[in-house]
Amino acid sequence: MLAHNQSLELDHYYLAGNDPVLMADIYQENVRLINWQRPLDSSVRRDVEQLLTDKQHFTYRIILPPSQVAQWLQEQWGEAKYSHLAHDVEMLATLYADLFEIAEIGLRFELVEKTLCPFFHVDKVLCRLVSTYSGLTTEWLEDDNTDRQALVDRQYDKTVIYSDKINRVSVGDVLLFKGQSWSDNTGDGVVHRSPLASSKQRRLILTLDII
Repeated sequence: MLAHNQSLELDHYYLAGNDPVLMADIYQENVRLINWQRPLDSSVRRDVEQLLTDKQHFTYRIILPPSQVAQWLQEQWGEAKYSHLAHDVEMLATLYADLFEIAEIGLRFELVEKTLCPFFHVDKVLCRLVSTYSGLTTEWLEDDNTDRQALVDRQYDKTVIYSDKINRVSVGDVLLFKGQSWSDNTGDGVVHRSPLASSKQRRLILTLDII
């Protein structure tokens, strides 16, 4: 398991930094979201650009050991291209599996041209990893900018208190956040949504889950 020690303010439930070891702090009770800020390697960016040129859209969903991720992805693409991208995804899957000490991960990798989850919501999962390789990135809200009762009442247009304070990450960044199923986290999952996507503004997104 990754190990990391850092003192935190009790009212500060998210952490951001450029060290992947930061992800281990998700185990701290008062931390619900980690933002590992990382620029994509130039070779990965080139693979992403080529993939978007070659493919229009796809959705891959599978449960498998992290060591098989790169090979499996290249089998889906049907060619030996995009190896840097495939191995970057495998690296994230390996870190995620190591963090939670699991042998297999639930992987979803998508090139989409439509908005997946346009409303702010909370996932009914333990802890999800999300990274955007191209396009607009995941948006999330801090507690003081969230009306959780509006979320419960499904009054989605009232969930955001200040629309100019919506948090957005950068392409390549890794978000790790607790959902509703994390122990003692019912009602406190991270509130987030997918940004707009279209045929002219496609998104390449990776999601990893504990199965």
